[in-house]
Amino acid sequence: MRKEIGMLFLLLFLQQEDSFSQHLYVKSNVLNWVFLRPSIGLEYTLDKHHSIGLHGSWGSTFWKKENDIPYYRFKTILIDYYQTVKASKNDRYQFRLMGYAGYIQRDIYKEEKLWESDWYVMRLKKGRNFSGEAIRLGVGISNVFRPGKRIAIEQNIGLGWGTYFSQTDTYYTPVKTNYTGFFDVRFAINFCYAVF
Repeated sequence: MRKEIGMLFLLLFLQQEDSFSQHLYVKSNVLNWVFLRPSIGLEYTLDKHHSIGLHGSWGSTFWKKENDIPYYRFKTILIDYYQTVKASKNDRYQFRLMGYAGYIQRDIYKEEKLWESDWYVMRLKKGRNFSGEAIRLGVGISNVFRPGKRIAIEQNIGLGWGTYFSQTDTYYTPVKTNYTGFFDVRFAINFCYAVF
């Protein structure tokens, strides 16, 4: 009996109401490459209206100013879920809802600015030496335009919430609470290529 039920579920999963081919897309956020922060992602279409994705990004950012060198480094991995709300007849355009969850590790370093004289030292700008690990959750929208059979351009906007589960800051000791959260914003313009 178990074997028959398993076969039934397999047939229901493989059977589609209308003809649809599943695709695996490799994609990368163009905006991250502009800021020298590489990103890579995979998206697999489950059926005509649903797909899941895996996205990873990492990198460092330097802003060079006179006497001030802030530094930001991060690593993130996200799991995405997409549901198509509206699509054109030829599937060249899709409007989708998006949900995401993932992990982010951040390091922020900024030197302290001091003004010194022979008899007095004054701090002009507080430094920062922060390291933290967090989980993040959010929802958003996604627009996909397919100019060719294998090529697509995707735009994502997401809003969410993140919670640090591990953090240290040399210059600042946060008030002890059960959690420390942050507002999470996600914006991406992805170039996508269909492997199959």
